[in-house]
Amino acid sequence: MSKVRQVYNWRPAYNALRSVGMKDKEIGELAGVSRAVVSAVANNKYASEHHLGFNGGIRVLTKLKELKDNGQLPDFIFDSLGTDTGSKGRPAGDNPGA
Repeated sequence: MSKVRQVYNWRPAYNALRSVGMKDKEIGELAGVSRAVVSAVANNKYASEHHLGFNGGIRVLTKLKELKDNGQLPDFIFDSLGTDTGSKGRPAGDNPGA
């Protein structure tokens, strides 16, 4: 896994998890946000910056690393998470529905 100092863009992460068959509800539970937030961020429709809480972010990154190590995400590039200002959305948190 490439070292990303700060994740600014969760959209590639959510879309990568979707690509291996995870549903938005499952991704939301992993990230600590609602299914609707996952959908909005993944579809670039979130209205302000989207930030995950520490635990949610770690869970998402750990799952991505696991999937990459298993060969399920061979083309995923971790640097894509820190290359732009990300989706526009209000800060999230570790609580469902955030």
